[in-house]
Amino acid sequence: MSDLHFDGPGTLVRHAFTPRDLPPREIDVWLPPEDAGNGTINRPILYCHDGQNLFLPEFSFAGVPWSLHTAALEAASAAGVPAPVVVGVWNSGEGRYGEYLPPEPEMRPSGAGEAHLALAHADGRRPCADAYVRMLTDEVVPLIEAEYRLSVPARRRAVLGSSMGGIVSLYAALTRPDVFGAAACVSTNFIVGGEPLVDWFAARLPAPGTTRLWFDRGTDGLDAEYGPLQERMDAAVRASGLVEGRDVETRVFPGADHSEGSWAARATDALTFVLAGMH
Repeated sequence: MSDLHFDGPGTLVRHAFTPRDLPPREIDVWLPPEDAGNGTINRPILYCHDGQNLFLPEFSFAGVPWSLHTAALEAASAAGVPAPVVVGVWNSGEGRYGEYLPPEPEMRPSGAGEAHLALAHADGRRPCADAYVRMLTDEVVPLIEAEYRLSVPARRRAVLGSSMGGIVSLYAALTRPDVFGAAACVSTNFIVGGEPLVDWFAARLPAPGTTRLWFDRGTDGLDAEYGPLQERMDAAVRASGLVEGRDVETRVFPGADHSEGSWAARATDALTFVLAGMH
């Protein structure tokens, strides 16, 4: 564990982490300014994928971080809740697609999704989101919350990710509602599995009033392919009885593309919705 040089508010700490069943990786933990790591009952906690992209440009893809500490403070103020602890779980490099993709259903990718599905199966790998979510719930959550003396109910834990990270965020929230009470699914890459993947998730949507789900997409670049499948998910959400604005929010950001910069620009919106359910 080491404190990182960090110019933003709060404290950023890096942990070396070796899971039981997956490759080693780093975990970055951001503590808000009012929490020096002494522990806070019921402070919200965000568990985020692709953790190297969240805080520091020297580790982020293309050198563009989300500056998630800033978004977290702005969103907490808007939502009227304490600033959250943010846990950034780094991806495992080449294994990222496989770790973030569920093993079911039989995928039928569309457009660029075919290449993404091939990456999930590269070198004979199989999709293993089950193992990744198990790592989060059984190893990361207990480790971090014991280390920082945090104690929260599931409704005050959320998962957040973009693209394939949006897929595994939704997967975690729907398969482990006992651990996560919300998911922010940013530019969710449904094209990797096509309609069967959307329908698989749709059949497992939560009961109204139990889990908050945020979906968004841009309109440029890869995100331009996302409209039909996101609209299919939106239709399933409406049919399920989930209440827009309370249980679920779907937003389209015109002109936004599939990039860290676009995701950073709307992170406050996503977090405000997620945190608003954590009173």
